[in-house]
Amino acid sequence: MGIYTTDPTLFIKYRVVEGDDTRFFRAEEKKVGDFSFLRIRTRTTVSAVLNRERQETFTLSVKAVARYPSGPKLVAQTTVTVRVLDANDLSPLFYPTSYSVDVPENTPLYSSVITVSASDADIGINGEVYYSFERKTDTFAIHPTSGTVTLTQRLAYMDVERYHLTVLAKDRGPSMGYQARVSKARLQINVKEVNYHAPSIHLQMLPTVVEHGSVGTVYGILNVEDKDIGRNGRIGAVEIVSGNFLEKG
Repeated sequence: MGIYTTDPTLFIKYRVVEGDDTRFFRAEEKKVGDFSFLRIRTRTTVSAVLNRERQETFTLSVKAVARYPSGPKLVAQTTVTVRVLDANDLSPLFYPTSYSVDVPENTPLYSSVITVSASDADIGINGEVYYSFERKTDTFAIHPTSGTVTLTQRLAYMDVERYHLTVLAKDRGPSMGYQARVSKARLQINVKEVNYHAPSIHLQMLPTVVEHGSVGTVYGILNVEDKDIGRNGRIGAVEIVSGNFLEKG
């Protein structure tokens, strides 16, 4: 972009007149042969930097003023659109950064346990987030793009009551020549004990009931069992709930 002229005495000057409130840009002239090129660059005196996340495009109005050593002043104006390209300058962010979920120990295999989520304000591959575990585990798997955690091995409360996992969120873009940007979130999975079995009552002995028997006479012995283990297998109490009365004649 520029102005063509065959008169070597014509002096041309460019200036940004609108669209640059932050004064990021400078318009310069570069004359090569019969053509005065318009060159737009960022100012070296500006301490701030271009940030696509803050402003993606600038629409600049550039005025060209041409003067002869002796003669009228000529003016032309054009519009230049500057599009700021994305750099991988932001890391994925988890929200929240800590997760906790209760999972019954009888949860079927390949069931979804929880879904974690991270977002990246960059665009394109710079903003594509992929999930993984920091350390390999055979008990759980995480989908690389959805962040859904699934169960891949049977749970047993008596073996492991709680799992502490670290989830990584990594983008696909290069980061100024370094590795992709990575963020972490903590995931705690609490295994909840399941009461699988009801207690069973077994009659061991039932002698003939003796009329006018003395206090403390044994009329029956019951054996109560529960196939569960741990606290779910402990018997809390045994009570007679019906039939414990005397009929009057």
